[in-house]
Amino acid sequence: MQNETAVFSQWRAMTHLGDAREIVWAINQDTRLELFARSSTGTVVHNWQTATGKWRGWESMPTSPTGVSGNLVAQRNALASRHGSLELFALDGDGHVIHTYQSKKDYPTGWSRWQAVTQQVVRAMAVGPQASTGDLIVFACDDDHVTWSSQAEGWARRHDMGPHSPTGDALRVASNADGRLAVFLLQAGTVLHAAQEGDGQLAFGDWASLGSPNYLPIAQVEAGSYQDGRILLVARVEDGGCWTIAQQAGSASGWGTWTKLTALPPAAHASLTSASGHLQLGLVDLDGTAWVAQATGPRSGFAAPVPLGTPPGATVRTLALAVDNRHGVRAFAATKPGSVFESEELTGAAQRDRVTGLAPWVCPVLHVHPDEEYLPSSAPWFLDRVEYVTKKHIEGPPVTPAILPRGPHSAGTYVQFSDKYPDVAAGDLDGAQAYVHPIACPDIPGGVDYQVWAFYPFNGHATIRLIYRGSTLDIPVKFGAHQGDWEGCVVRTDAWGRVIGVYASQHDSGTWYPPSTIDADGYDSTPSGQPILYSALDGHPAFAQPGDYPTHGLDFTVKFEGYRIGGWSNNACAAGPAFDTGRHHAVIAIDGIPLMTFDTPWWADWHGRWGLRTTGPINTDEVAHLIDGYIRHGWGIPEPVSGLVAKGLAKLLVKAWGTVKGDGPEAPIEKGWWKKVPSGGPTRAGEQPDNDLAAAATIHVTAAASPPGAGADAEEFTLAD
Repeated sequence: MQNETAVFSQWRAMTHLGDAREIVWAINQDTRLELFARSSTGTVVHNWQTATGKWRGWESMPTSPTGVSGNLVAQRNALASRHGSLELFALDGDGHVIHTYQSKKDYPTGWSRWQAVTQQVVRAMAVGPQASTGDLIVFACDDDHVTWSSQAEGWARRHDMGPHSPTGDALRVASNADGRLAVFLLQAGTVLHAAQEGDGQLAFGDWASLGSPNYLPIAQVEAGSYQDGRILLVARVEDGGCWTIAQQAGSASGWGTWTKLTALPPAAHASLTSASGHLQLGLVDLDGTAWVAQATGPRSGFAAPVPLGTPPGATVRTLALAVDNRHGVRAFAATKPGSVFESEELTGAAQRDRVTGLAPWVCPVLHVHPDEEYLPSSAPWFLDRVEYVTKKHIEGPPVTPAILPRGPHSAGTYVQFSDKYPDVAAGDLDGAQAYVHPIACPDIPGGVDYQVWAFYPFNGHATIRLIYRGSTLDIPVKFGAHQGDWEGCVVRTDAWGRVIGVYASQHDSGTWYPPSTIDADGYDSTPSGQPILYSALDGHPAFAQPGDYPTHGLDFTVKFEGYRIGGWSNNACAAGPAFDTGRHHAVIAIDGIPLMTFDTPWWADWHGRWGLRTTGPINTDEVAHLIDGYIRHGWGIPEPVSGLVAKGLAKLLVKAWGTVKGDGPEAPIEKGWWKKVPSGGPTRAGEQPDNDLAAAATIHVTAAASPPGAGADAEEFTLAD
């Protein structure tokens, strides 16, 4: 759907860069960013990256005039005589266009004296490069008309923009795909435009109107370019809505129609950057919160915006987006008190480290049932103790990388218990490890869905729930057990790394749970914010709260003489041992997130089954004998009535169930929701938290600090643990 395409993007928490306003930016000849701004006294200040990438700190521009009213414009100068130096333009206190440029001799600190570009008083100005010569063109709008002046002419001449040049309140300049300049004028709430007639010819065609969206008055307009060179305009109308209009493909003069960006919040300010083909839209909403939306393509508009939030104790006034020498996007937020804050979009290793570094803080603490005989283990521990089976041979134990195939062609193979390790079904809780698969959240920009998989070497027998006259009785029947058991859940986080929902699979009858602060049946959390889940006895499905949970929706309905089997019984309890998957986990795959190469463990790409494939008939007499004993002792049903009831129920149950299906479980990569988590989860994040949890997680992990849930004497850990 247009304007709502999911694009994964995450940003660092905002950091303070000092006091300044109205940020503009440019890239120096040595590819370092330089910022320009107005100080509180109206002078022009600048700040630049050092060789190490850190910021030098704000300094006054040499001979900076006072009373600069704004409209700062910074440009790289392509003239050979200027050696690619930066040039800065501004309006002085009287409304004249002035400029200064870098000195080659004293680079990067040396700048020329400020000089006048225009003698007339202007209302707005813009600057663009002449493609054929590299010199700069200054466009200025006074009370009567729009003019342009060329650097090649020493700014000496002032040229009218056509015989019927209009006037207006704001100017923007962009380059067409063929290098010709296009000028955009905001006049009385509508946009006019004029294009250069030919490269090398400093002449412009007649002004034409692009109108306004639905006749709504435009308050602000910004211009940028797609990678194919077509110009895009973003207009902010007076009610805060944002609209776009773009050049049609293959045409420098034809334009499409205005389209509203429905996924964006009402805005008080907008900015657009398209350097290096990286087109991103920055917004400040009516509450002073900063947002960034990424273009998803020339025909699909912008993705839903990612929140950058607000700096502590301040609201954002304007937001400037810059593209650095690594093609990474940086945001510079100017606040109402007059300070500047920086945020950076995470890419590559930094984004991977943030996603994986958050896992110890969001993966759940799993309470195992106190009567559980079949505890979790790590996958390698299990593979060390089982055999690999194909149609032709049996290998192992252990099952090694040399034995186990990888890829989809391995489906149909399986492993089974070995007589050499008779106790493997009991598991190894002390060495157990959960396996985490982060995937970009399709519903929340910047959010991550953390799939968390726990492995149990054995899945115990099923327990049926017998119901009679409102009373229930749980009976552990002798079928439903199988070797191997993968149980999964999903923890959803928002762009700030905060848990906002948990999905528990619950034997294919899964449920999304909200926090218990919203719904009493939702999940609780540890003091550090990890969700708490409870693993049910024998079958290990997880639930958000302790209790008895019958599983309904089975393939059979068994009734006999008023007795009814009401599904499987799942008993979850808080009194058992805790398996902290945040402390004991490994990330085995990452999907939907643009990252550097991620190495998946050898066993995680095996598509076979984690247990013996067996089928066989159910012994009706054994089932009847088991039911008979329970209803006689549990409900006091006397013989021979108990025997007749038990035999009738057993026959119907065996007929409905058919055979004992003892297949081991599919590998997680074969599960239906490995690539796409179940629908129905939370789609909106709450308010911005006091701190960026994901950024804090990255810092802690880098420092090898103790994760949540660990005591004061806990051993230190790293991501490799």
